[in-house]
Amino acid sequence: MLRLKVQRSSPKLLAEAAGSREKGLAQAQVEEALALATEKKGVAEAAVIEKKGQAEAVSIRERLVAEAAGIAEKADAMKHFDEWSRLHEEFRLTLEQERVLGLERLRTGVDLGRSQADVLAAAFASANINIVGGEEGFYNNFLKSISLGHTVDAFMDTSATARSLMDRFVLRDDAKPEAADKQPEAEIAEAEEA
Repeated sequence: MLRLKVQRSSPKLLAEAAGSREKGLAQAQVEEALALATEKKGVAEAAVIEKKGQAEAVSIRERLVAEAAGIAEKADAMKHFDEWSRLHEEFRLTLEQERVLGLERLRTGVDLGRSQADVLAAAFASANINIVGGEEGFYNNFLKSISLGHTVDAFMDTSATARSLMDRFVLRDDAKPEAADKQPEAEIAEAEEA
């Protein structure tokens, strides 16, 4: 009996096998078609990229040839300039160069200012400061004290009388007391009048 069952199910198994085979063949044909399509797409994209690269190369070459021709024409034209025209062109080129350098100095100054502001911000952030009178009052007082310090420094650097008084009344390492005592009285009177 077992044999009969096997013979009866054999056509069913054969049909299933044939269906699986056809399904596999169809799947293989679909994958092959997808591979061919992908290859054609890649070849088309490569052709577009190549054409674009060639067009860019031609464009760059034409631009460089035009620039070179312009420079050659300008050099030839400058040979025909009279003295004043040549001097004018040199002056114009010098002004342009100074303008470019001035802009770079400004950019450098701005970058330096930003860096200094960042350093000050970091220093103030970590400082333990008690602000009395509000932040605006502190800031104004801070700026006034810096300004006053610069003013005093400038005064001391430029005033011979102030320096002589400092040497006389404030003992520094390089000032000797006996030298201060020997200053003429006329210099002292002049300092008192100022």
